[in-house]
Amino acid sequence: MSNRRPYVFIGLAVFMVAVAMRTIPLYWSYLPFNLDGLQFAAPARYTLANGHLPTSHEYFHPDKYTFSVLLTICSQLTGISPLRIAQPLIAVIGSVPCLIAVWLTRRVGHQLHWDPVHTRIAAALAGLVLATEGIYLGRSAAVTSEGLGLVFVAVLAIVFYRMLQTGRWPWIVSTVLLIGVFPLTHNLSTMIGALVITALLAVSIRQSTHRVLVAGGLAVVGFWIYLSSYYSVMGMGELSRVSSVPGLFLAWIIVLFLAAIWIPSTSIRAQRGVPMFALFGGVGVLVANFFVPVFPGTATLDAPALLLTLPLIFVGLLATRGLPYITTAKDGAIVLALLLGPLTLIGFGLTGRLTVAYQDLIVRGQIFIHLAAAVQRHLQSSISVFEGLLVVRLGMLFELDLFRYCL
Repeated sequence: MSNRRPYVFIGLAVFMVAVAMRTIPLYWSYLPFNLDGLQFAAPARYTLANGHLPTSHEYFHPDKYTFSVLLTICSQLTGISPLRIAQPLIAVIGSVPCLIAVWLTRRVGHQLHWDPVHTRIAAALAGLVLATEGIYLGRSAAVTSEGLGLVFVAVLAIVFYRMLQTGRWPWIVSTVLLIGVFPLTHNLSTMIGALVITALLAVSIRQSTHRVLVAGGLAVVGFWIYLSSYYSVMGMGELSRVSSVPGLFLAWIIVLFLAAIWIPSTSIRAQRGVPMFALFGGVGVLVANFFVPVFPGTATLDAPALLLTLPLIFVGLLATRGLPYITTAKDGAIVLALLLGPLTLIGFGLTGRLTVAYQDLIVRGQIFIHLAAAVQRHLQSSISVFEGLLVVRLGMLFELDLFRYCL
């Protein structure tokens, strides 16, 4: 690798901006940005007061266990009450994907043999856009286990892909440990994590040895069995969205597997057309929901939210043009999987039943696309510094307004 010192400064700058953006709610109050923060502060206070983790239904949530433990440890180390430390903690956690975006862009740029200056610019812009993107910012600043899930999905993709490429035991052990902790962290993140490594397994069919592919296949199948068994035993209703239409979900997994194999080998026009179709399909649903509820019984989209969201189509179009570069680079498979996994869940939500539960899958699932989109939109050899800064500026103007509107 080339000189890493510039990337240290880029990483520090991106991290500081990301943390600063996610601590904005502290300007109004030391309390968590959202009411869910109280759910995590309560078991943390109980643990600190009694010296053991709570087991009663009042405190214990099967898919919020990991973040509650992390909040307890952080409060114990700092001496600050869980309620006060929750927002700073999630600000740090929510900033980690921004650093992952910098790292992935750097890796892909290096593998494409780009000019080092251009690679550094692309990496910085990818991290800064993700750090300031209002829709992503709103979710990664909220005190929920989803913030930790966003980190775990990206890390699992990197670790699992390394396992498929090398077959080394450290990566195998790391994959198993991450899979083991996923269901305890966040239910939707767990499902998307399983979809992402399914896509990675498909991408690696032509790259890895037979022995490694068998191990990867066992990990994928084991992950699906583990998450479905855990949530079934714990009686979590989220699994019913899949179990009520199992055939449809299986069909979407097959589509995911085939798409992950086909996209890297198809033409550039098709590679750009697939995400563009998904983008305009999503915009169509968004606009339609402004006039009439797409999911009967739910609220329509109001005008301010629509007006603040539509300008982001420009940023999305830039991202669609970056897919051919992703499929060329070796580590681009990670970004491709991080894109296809959430898209599969969104497709399942749109073709499932027209209920609030499936709408929730779509609204929450799209958050996981933003990391891959941030990397893709800056992986274009023709993008200039001025164009990149313009994207960041437009993103900050429109998306900070959207973030303030959500507040």
